[in-house]
Amino acid sequence: MPEDLKAAFVARLLDETRQELIRAEGKTSLLLAALIAGGGAVLGGITARAATPLEHPWPVRVTAFCALAAVLAGAVRLASAVWPRLGRSPGGAVDYFGDVASLSDVTSVAQRLDIDKAEIVDRDTRQLWALSRIVMARYRAIRTSMQLIGLGIAFGTCSLLIIAFL
Repeated sequence: MPEDLKAAFVARLLDETRQELIRAEGKTSLLLAALIAGGGAVLGGITARAATPLEHPWPVRVTAFCALAAVLAGAVRLASAVWPRLGRSPGGAVDYFGDVASLSDVTSVAQRLDIDKAEIVDRDTRQLWALSRIVMARYRAIRTSMQLIGLGIAFGTCSLLIIAFL
């Protein structure tokens, strides 16, 4: 593949990956907001003494605490999706803001940015690989958190059904 075509292709893939990262962060933010709203409603009910699992028989307590554990685990997993990743690229390359921030002064930045076209393609390729891995990790975290939260909702529903039929 000619170098110009390769450079354009890598740049396009990198742009698409950045857009996918933005979509993943949007999904994570939406899920976190819904989780906080739902948690606030449940906490409001408990603090108003409208409902507390401790006042019910052991099956309700067990399923309620399983629900709580699953939802909390889902929340932690979801938060891990948006946890900031700080650091530098391996080998001293200047690929991300962390690499630039680690340099001592503007002169060092200018010297490090004095690179040729092949080095730009290499940098974009490294960045494409790193961002693709970040996107996959975020989507895995979103998927796992949704499964855990769904499990928590199922346990919570079981608690309510047990209360209704006791």
